[in-house]
Amino acid sequence: MWWIVPAALSFGAFFIAFSLCDGEPMRSEWGSLLIGFANFMLFAFATLVSLVAWLVYFIVN
Repeated sequence: MWWIVPAALSFGAFFIAFSLCDGEPMRSEWGSLLIGFANFMLFAFATLVSLVAWLVYFIVN
């Protein structure tokens, strides 16, 4: 259940960026900041999930 927060933040930022900027978020400063935030949250989420999976694999084996 904890993984919902970063996923919701990242997809929410993508949605807001595309909604506010008429489908071209990289043309405005706020849109590019929101896309950067969303990419960071997705990267952090993927890193956290891979570290937890590695830790579980290490403990089990």
